[in-house]
Amino acid sequence: MGNNKIVITTYQTDFIECYPKYKDIADYIMMPSKNIAKYYGYEDDKNLYVGIPKYDIELDKEAINEKYNLDPDKKKVLMMWPKSRDLSKFPIDIVKNFTDLGWQVLVKSRAKDPISDKTKKSLLENGHQYFYDGWYPHTSQELLEVSDLVVNCGSTTIEECVMHEVPLINFDIKPQVRHGMKQKYRVTHEYLYDYGFCINLTGLDRSFNTAALDTMIQHLFQKDLKSEFKRCKQDWLYDHKNTCKSLLDVLLS
Repeated sequence: MGNNKIVITTYQTDFIECYPKYKDIADYIMMPSKNIAKYYGYEDDKNLYVGIPKYDIELDKEAINEKYNLDPDKKKVLMMWPKSRDLSKFPIDIVKNFTDLGWQVLVKSRAKDPISDKTKKSLLENGHQYFYDGWYPHTSQELLEVSDLVVNCGSTTIEECVMHEVPLINFDIKPQVRHGMKQKYRVTHEYLYDYGFCINLTGLDRSFNTAALDTMIQHLFQKDLKSEFKRCKQDWLYDHKNTCKSLLDVLLS
């Protein structure tokens, strides 16, 4: 690399395992915030706390609805589909529950964790849609822009929910033993779940039904969620704006 400066841009919480591998070769390492670096034990003079570049993007709600052929008059839930490993703990009927309430369901997964053909067929037959990752604009961010609510399963999507200010119902079903070993952090970004914009459910509650879901939704939307999102950002992520400019200012100074 000669005399070029090496800047590492971290992605979500992958730095938990990767940080030690690039710390010595990097001149700067972008971290989400000082508090997050401190939480995971990675405070260092090389860290830059200027924000997360992907949130600089401007998204057009009307254009996204048109791009994906979504009904602008229906409330939408973005459902982060669980891995097959955790599916037995997830209330599959939640799709029907939202259908009964008149919502459009947008199921999002990753290509390496594909949705079953049976689920895909059922979604399409009931006027819903499913998606995999696209990277710019990121599919999750586009769908968050048009969604009123998220159903999550401990995924780091919680960060994007906070930054896009979309409330969520979270099923805390990820096992601590993953990839053949006990994980130090069972759920990454766990500190972001402890705010009023999130309802946390542990395991599969057999009493979960359409009426129970409706009660949860009403409970969420009766709160002053704006202040809760602001508090969470100030605690952990800040209300980042012009991150790319801030980064360039640091590098060119």
